[in-house]
Amino acid sequence: MNLKDFQESFVKGVLEGDFNEVSSFQEIINKNSCLSFERSFEVYQNDYRARLHEALGSTFETCWVVLGDELFTQYTSEYCRLYPSESYDLNGYGEEFITFLKEREGEHEVPWLTELARFEWSFWKFFHQRKNKKAFPIAETDLLNFSYKDFEVFQCSIDFITLWQYREDSEFFKDKSLEDFKSATFIVLGKNHQGMVYKRIDDMSFRLLRDLRKGQSMGEVIGLYQERKEVQGQNYWRDFFSLLKDLY
Repeated sequence: MNLKDFQESFVKGVLEGDFNEVSSFQEIINKNSCLSFERSFEVYQNDYRARLHEALGSTFETCWVVLGDELFTQYTSEYCRLYPSESYDLNGYGEEFITFLKEREGEHEVPWLTELARFEWSFWKFFHQRKNKKAFPIAETDLLNFSYKDFEVFQCSIDFITLWQYREDSEFFKDKSLEDFKSATFIVLGKNHQGMVYKRIDDMSFRLLRDLRKGQSMGEVIGLYQERKEVQGQNYWRDFFSLLKDLY
């Protein structure tokens, strides 16, 4: 058995609690542990599941706050069983957690949970990627043809930026309910050469950025919105280009 097969077989046995899957490791474990094979196996199980739970909790910290310890732990335990890590490096574990939560939307009372999870996963991705060195175009012709895709936009019925900013402050949430944070919110998230960028934006900016993310050029977007007469005046476009520049 090569190293890759060894690792996959052991992890599968640990996650599924299958003694048969790890029986071939009994001699190795017994040599390196003062505990019985069964007890050592249980320790491995608990430790590995705890590490997966911690990895998810670190990335989806606000989701944890919103769901509470019991339900979040239930979800992470189920997720870890369905989507075991394929790497011993757990940095970045949880890519399918958004889909996992979406499939369980009827099980909890947080209709915007999936969008919050998408925000936290996107933040993790932007935070760990290399700083954007792409120069923002200066000439008008470049502005119209530039590919604007290095950001994400979010729409939610609750102000989850505030939830996210105070996620580690238990005192802040002590006398509050989720109803206190209800507010139509539009957010843009990205990373420029100086670091992370996240800010609230207006409805029109959200729609413009969303269309740019779909692959439309700036020229196409401007033409479409001017044809509909949805954006009037040069001042708005000046402010919108300033917003775009902040993302690069």
